[in-house]
Amino acid sequence: MGKRLSTSTDVDSTTQNEKESESESYDSEQVVLKKHKKAEEYHCLYENEDAYGNSPMTVFVRGFDCSLPMADIKSTLRKHFSSCGVICRVFVPAECKTGSLLGYAFLSILPDQKKALALDGSYLGSLKLEVRSASSIIGYPNFIGCKRCVRVQRTRKYEHFIETNGGLIQRRTPLLDSMFAEAEARRKRRTAMLDSTVAELDQKD
Repeated sequence: MGKRLSTSTDVDSTTQNEKESESESYDSEQVVLKKHKKAEEYHCLYENEDAYGNSPMTVFVRGFDCSLPMADIKSTLRKHFSSCGVICRVFVPAECKTGSLLGYAFLSILPDQKKALALDGSYLGSLKLEVRSASSIIGYPNFIGCKRCVRVQRTRKYEHFIETNGGLIQRRTPLLDSMFAEAEARRKRRTAMLDSTVAELDQKD
């Protein structure tokens, strides 16, 4: 009877050890998954639609206070450049993983960038701004990026190729819609001026 009891005890002990081992293995897997998930929880710069919005109407701005929250920086820049035209886009790029600001911003302004460029050297609070055309800027200076950057850009280029039928169709964007709206407004103003001139000539006749 003693031997049987010993055998039963050994089996129970083995089963318990196996359960503990499985539990430890499961816990370890969960820890690894959580760490992996935490490491991936960040926003790639190129996942932001505004990262692709530079155009001939875009200006590069540097010199503002980067210690402020991004929302405050955007609203402050909008206010500072509000007299320059219709501000369609304010993009303040930041590092993917850390969220650290790169120290500059891009503003797209309609109908053009002339008035905005005149604010080069102006002061935003106590800080002097540098304003120049974004056409002279290649990519994002001092940007490190992440492992998703290349994949996201490739995916976007492929989607753009499909949406535009290989580049034969212009892809609709908020900036493009604003450009069309501004062009239509200019056309209407010219038409109104011509109609007014014709009406005046008719009255003289």
